[in-house]
Formats: sequence, structure tokens, C-alpha cells
Amino acid sequence: MNVTARLDGEALKADGLVRLLAPPEPPPAQAREAQRPGATPDEAWTTAFDTAPQQKPPPPPVCHGAIARVLVDGNAARLRGPLLSARTWQTVTGSARMDADAWQLGCLAQASPVPLALSELAGRLTARLAVAREAGERLPSVRDLLVRTEGLRAAGPIDEQTGAPAWVSRKLDARLAGDLDAKTGDAHVTLSVFDRQLVAELSAALDADLPALLADPAAALPRTAIAAHLRVPRRRLNDLTELAAFGKRTPVLSGSAGLDVYFAGKLAEPRVVARATAANVSGTTGPSLLGKLWVDTLLVYDGRDAALDAYAFRGPITYLRAKAKLGADAAAFLGGAPSARRFSNGSLEAKIADLPLAEVPVLADMQIGGEARGEISVRGLFEAAPEVRAHLQFPGLTLGPDARYETAEASLDIAPPGGAGRTAAVASVRLAGRDGGRLEAKAQAPMVWDANAIPTLTDDRNASVSLAVDRFRLRALEPFVQGSVNRLDGTLDGEVRLGLGAQAGFSGEMRLEGGVVQVATIGQPFENASFRVAASPSGELRIDDLRADAGNGQVRGNATLQMEGFAFRHARAELSIPRGRALPIALEGVPMGEVRGRVELAAEKRAEEIAVRVDVPSLDLTLPPTIGRSVQPLGENPDITTSAPLSQKDYEARRAPAEPPEQAKESAGGTPIAMEVHLGRIGVEGDMVQASLSGDRAHPLRIKIAGETEIRGNVNIVSGRLEVLGKEFEIEPGVVALQGDPSNPFLNVRAYHDTPEGTRIFIDYVGQLNPITEDKITFRSEPPRPENEVIAELLLGREFAEGTLAGGTSAGQPASGSGSAAGGVAASVGTGLASAQLNMILQSIGPLRNFETKLGTTEEGALKTTVGYQLGQQVTASASYEAGPTGQGQGPGSGGGNTGAQARTEVSLEWRFRRDWSVRAAMATGANPATSLDLLWKHRY
Repeated sequence: MNVTARLDGEALKADGLVRLLAPPEPPPAQAREAQRPGATPDEAWTTAFDTAPQQKPPPPPVCHGAIARVLVDGNAARLRGPLLSARTWQTVTGSARMDADAWQLGCLAQASPVPLALSELAGRLTARLAVAREAGERLPSVRDLLVRTEGLRAAGPIDEQTGAPAWVSRKLDARLAGDLDAKTGDAHVTLSVFDRQLVAELSAALDADLPALLADPAAALPRTAIAAHLRVPRRRLNDLTELAAFGKRTPVLSGSAGLDVYFAGKLAEPRVVARATAANVSGTTGPSLLGKLWVDTLLVYDGRDAALDAYAFRGPITYLRAKAKLGADAAAFLGGAPSARRFSNGSLEAKIADLPLAEVPVLADMQIGGEARGEISVRGLFEAAPEVRAHLQFPGLTLGPDARYETAEASLDIAPPGGAGRTAAVASVRLAGRDGGRLEAKAQAPMVWDANAIPTLTDDRNASVSLAVDRFRLRALEPFVQGSVNRLDGTLDGEVRLGLGAQAGFSGEMRLEGGVVQVATIGQPFENASFRVAASPSGELRIDDLRADAGNGQVRGNATLQMEGFAFRHARAELSIPRGRALPIALEGVPMGEVRGRVELAAEKRAEEIAVRVDVPSLDLTLPPTIGRSVQPLGENPDITTSAPLSQKDYEARRAPAEPPEQAKESAGGTPIAMEVHLGRIGVEGDMVQASLSGDRAHPLRIKIAGETEIRGNVNIVSGRLEVLGKEFEIEPGVVALQGDPSNPFLNVRAYHDTPEGTRIFIDYVGQLNPITEDKITFRSEPPRPENEVIAELLLGREFAEGTLAGGTSAGQPASGSGSAAGGVAASVGTGLASAQLNMILQSIGPLRNFETKLGTTEEGALKTTVGYQLGQQVTASASYEAGPTGQGQGPGSGGGNTGAQARTEVSLEWRFRRDWSVRAAMATGANPATSLDLLWKHRY
């Protein structure tokens, strides 16, 4: 600090330079003194935290010398009283100037004794200011105020859940300029935010009564004259959202927009003119509602009445014109006119002229075409008698690729309220076309106007709904169910009516013929569907003659529903699949088998849930010869979010945690369903399995659906047969217990296999299905034998378990060349079958799909096991193990043999860097140790 002051009577002259120096650099980090037990003095102590991956914060700034400078130059023309008295400085006159250039914000934050609520701060700050006070003035005047940043980078505190800052700004700078005349009260200020070009700018001029503002700000501010202009030049919205990120709240937008707002007058008597333009605005939730249309809006407000004009156009053609008016008293908002109403006399008039529906991307994606024209009118908002009239026509309407309608109309009418402020909303839809048939729908419901501005349905009293169709094609509904239903068609005829309150009644009949429905997640289409629905005044709905075909299969059924108004009360249904017409079952395109049997269902609405009882007296499932590898599911991946291209820093800033399970449950909503399933005789049959199952009367399956699905109960295994590794196992009675998570049941099962030699091999499994551990699965035999011999015999046969396969000799049996050759062939065939079985099992287990096994034998008859793992599309790792020779006995006259040969282990890594070329590195230990690096060429067809 270097400050000089000279006092001459009542005059004071001061100037100086204040510098803030960076603290000296700390000494280099020394090795930790603490040593772990047993470590040498030169060996540093390493903790688990040191080796764990840590998110690297931004590197600290390098600070040397002066990190902030303040230059002060001042003159005091009149200084009366003690220098340490506040009264002396309140009456001082004169002028002063301060210049602070290029403050290093990162170094200042680093040197700050008070922790900042920022995880990152960098850049430079420049500030300049001149103040002057003349005799008789209460406040000093401010001249040439300038505050600006350069290269500003700032980030909020780190979110503990995401590990990312709550907000980030690394591309924006700001500039503030202004002045204040204390004598007249005139003030001018301009705030600009920019990157390489202007982002937004606010300029304002005030004519303020400074003494009144200081005495009573709340009373004086509404009377202060203000002129302001907010300007946001038209830019691409994704550019703006990339400039600053606010974690999970950051919208990802595309399109372009601009804004200009002018303000003049006082807060109690404002004059506002605002204009906004936008084009092709969309977010992450879907395509743009505007498409390629331009939207131009103009708002004019004079303190009492607001008028809004909006236009949507493309080129010279204007498709939408809208005018809105609203009485809004500014004085009433500020409390200056207690008796005045804040809002009054609102209205909206909109006209649509030949708007091509294909111009709206949301409708274009749904394959909805044609044009729209009509008028929408809302009058009398915030008054005693508001009303709504909307009438729209859609000439040439197309729904999907095939359904076309010459006549398409929709209307909504809400009449002015009558007694008790009640009225009714009447909505109607009419479609007519040569190919799509005819549909007429009408709904009427009572309602009231909340605050004379918001139409609100009251209850279902005196409500009614009617629907009449004549040869109406259901394919017209395909665009509205796409994503969950791939195909929907059929011809619907009939008329139904539902009335409530004074119009109570449920009557009519509906018939479907030639129906087709294909649910995306099932994949199997149902065709030739038909049913008849009859409604009675008592609220009963009967569905008779329900029938649908799926391939060679067929399902039949009927149902009865009891309704009370629009509310469900109870229902009964029965579905059956006749013998000889088994229904094929497919899941996401993979055939799962064929099923036949009968299912009965009863449901009842209770106080807080819907109780459902399902009885399955008999059901037979026939599995396909092989399911093979599952196709890739087509559902959305919740871990992938597509947005505008982001840098790594921006991505980390915007990343947000997944929704907590508690919030997910709350957002699921809906009425809980409690389902109880009673199983009768269930048969499962396939090439490799045959089983008979049944339910447990004491512990039936209970399924709770409320946000998440929970299944509890037992399924009994009565008997069965299972083929594994070419061997047939008999399944003894057991139980499968579901304890909440349907994907991980508890198993208590046993299966056995009788060998030709009279040995019975048992496999027992007791415990949760996942994970499979050694303590859950056991292998044993009768008569008892070691577990490794049981497994070896199970995989490769009795001969290999006793060492007589592939050229080995049993005790007292001489070896022969023919026997060795025959054994080698048997070993090759047996291990090949075992490998195929194991690989098929691995492919059916998700986490093990990248593994592949190969079982074989060496020339000496030893077992060779190889396990490979696909690390990627071009890299494969494998490990193989060869046991010592299996031949232990020697025949008479033999020259003896090497009975103590070592086992051999080999590990290799292969990288296919071109289509036909690869590099393989291998290392072997044990017998014949070796290390190799090979360049391979393989022709790939």
C-alpha cells in the first residue's frame, strides 16, 4: 500500500496505490510421515482413497505478484471536524476517482479468508468510478461507472448426488455502465451480457426523487419515472442454453427466438410494448409444435388494458391470427387502488386459415395430414357471463396412411353460466369418409367458471356421452396409439349412450368384425377379432362372442362389467384356448411357445384398490425346439439422453441424478391392483423339458401392482423331466417361492439321472436363483462318490471320470491302438456336445453372453478346457487349462510311461485390427512353458 495525504486547512488532497499480492507458493508436497505397519521408511503409505477414481476439479490459477490494484485520486475542498468522526465525512465536499484494472478473480477467491459458495471462479474484473459532491448536496454524484469481466468462468457448489456443480457459466461476460446526478436525480445504467456477440442488454433511465427514495422507498418508487429497453437479439436457442447450465433444470432447446421490451412511465402508470419472434422452437420432450412456421407476437399495455396480437406464417401465407385483450389495473397490483379489480373483461379471438397439418411436426410424425380451418372465441373472462365457442373443420383429413375423411369437424361450446354460476360444456366430433366409415361422438358435462376465468368440471351429474359408428375403421386410431400398438384395424358398428344423474342410463350395442391388433412388446398379431358389446340401463356391459386368431391358434371368451356412471364396480371374464388351436406366444419377436387352457377372472373395486382373482384350472405350454438368442429389445434406454452436442464440461454440468425411487412411486399414480392367482394343473412340455406344476393353496400367488410390481407365493413342482448335456434327469417334487422380486425366486428343487452302470446322480439346488453359488448347488451320487468325479461323469461320461477315455486304460486292461483311436473319437464327440450345451446355457444368461467355452482332449487323453471372453468387437481374451495325462496303469511288457507330467495353462489376447488380420499374444506356464507373438491372417466369409 502506498497512500499520500496532504491536509491544508479544510482542504484535503489524497492519492495512492493499493496492491494485493499473491501469497507465496507453498513448499512442494512432502511424503507422508505416517507409514503403514511394516513399511520401510522410503515406502509411502497409500490408502484406498488415494487409488479410488476422483473427479478432478479445475486446476487452480497460477498467481504471482500483484493480483489486484486500486488507484485512488481524491480532493476534498471542505473537511470540517475530527477525521475519525462519521459526521465529518457525511458533509465532506469534493471529488475522487478510483481505478481497479484486471483483478484476477481466481487468485482473489484463492486468497479469500472467507470460503466462497463457488466451486470454480476465474477471469478478470475491471472497475472504474468517479464520485463528486458539491456543497448542499445530500448524496454524491457518480460519473463514469464501469464494471466489466473478461474470460469469466464460474460454477456453483457441487451437488453431492451428481458430483457436478449446480450451475455453470464459462462463456458469458458482463458489462455494467452508468452514472447518477445527485442534484437532479437523473440516472442512466446499461447492463450487457455477451459471449462473442451480444446475448442480452438492459438499458434504463430514471428521474428519481432521491430524498423521497431514501425516506420511504415503497411509496416513492411507484412514482419514479422510468424508461427502459430490454433487448435479446434473435439467436439459436441451443446457443443460449449452452452458455450457462443449471443442472437438471437446464432446458435443451432448439430453434431461434428474439425479444424486445420497451417500458416508459411510472410503475403505477406504465406503458409497455413487447415483441417476440420465434421459429421451430422445440425441446427434449418431442418435435417442435411450430415446425417451420414463424410466430410473431406484439403486446401493448397502458397500465389498464393489455392487447396481444399473434401471427403464425410461412413466407407470404398467414395461417393463424389471434387477438387477445385483458383489463389489468397496475395500480390495483401495487395496492394503490384497493377497490379496483386486478383483472377484467378478457377475450380471445383466433382464426385458422387452411393450415396444413403436415406443417406441425408432432402431427406429421403421427401421419396426420389434411388442413385445418375455423374460429375460436372466448369472451367475458373475469366477468359475470364468460363463454367459449370453437368450431374447426379439417378438409382432406388423413389419419395414418390409409384412413381419409371427406368430412371432419370438431366443436366445443360452453354457454354463459345460469343460476348458481353453473353451465355445461358440449363437445362433438364428426368423421365421414368412403373408406373409413362414419363416426359421431358427443359429450356433455356440467361445469363452473373458477374465478370467472378457468372452466372447471364439477362432477358427473347430468353428464352424458354418446357414440355412433357405421362401418368405422379402427385403423384411424393407429396414429394415437403408435409406439404401444403396431397394427390396429377392424370394422366397428353400433351405437352406445351413457347418461348420469337426471340422464342416467346405459344402453346400446357395438359390434367388431375383422379386427387386427398387434402389441409392440408381444409381437404376435391377433387377427379376425370379433366381439359384441351390449349395454343395459342398469350399467351392465356384456361382451359376448369374443374371438381372435393368432397364427393357427385361437382365443375365445366373454366378460361382464358392472359400471356406476363412469366408475368401475366389478367384472367377470373367462378366456379359453381350445385344444388343437394352441395360441403362439412371442415376446419382442422371440417365439416362446404355444399355450392352451382356460383362465377365469373376477375383479372388484374396493375402497383403495382393485381386487382381482385369477383362476387357472388348466394350462398347457409347449416350448419351441429352441429359443435361440434373444433379439435386442426395442424399448428406450433410460441411461441415454439425446440433446444438443455438448462439451465434456457442459455434459458434467448438466448431468442430473435419476429420479429417487420414492418420487418414482409417487409419480406412478393410478389405483393399486391386488391380484390373487390360483393355479390348477399346469403342464410344460418341450424337447428338453417336461414338467407338471400346480399352485399352493396355502400360499397362492399374490401380485401387488402399485408403482412397482411385487409377487409373492409358491408354485409347486409336481414332477418333470429335464435333458441336460445329453442326459435325462427326473425332477422330484419341489417348490419355487416368489418373495417379492419375480426375477429372483427361491428354489428348492432336486433332479436325478440314472446312469447305465446303475449310479444315480443327484443335483440339488436350494436358495435364491441369483447369484448361483457353490453352497446352493450340490452334486452327489448313490453309491457315494467324490463330487468332482460326479461332475466329470456328468459332463464326459463314466469312462473319462475313471481315466479310460481317449486312450487311457483302466486297471488290468491293456491299451490298444484301436481302443485309443476309438476313445479319441468318443472324447471329441462328447466334449463337442458338452461345449454346445454349455454355450447355449451361457447365451441365455444376460451377464454371461460374452463368454464361450470349449471342452476337448489332448493327444494323451487329458481334458483341455478353454474359456473365451469377447472384450469388444475386435478384442478377445481366452484362457485354457490342460490336465496331466489320464493314463495311470501300464499293460504288461510296456516300457513304462511318464506318469508325472505337469498340467499346462495358457493365456492369450487377440486383437483383430483389420477384417482378415489379427495379432495374438500368448503365454503358457507348466508343461512346455512358452511366450509367443503371432501375426495371423484368416479369411472371413
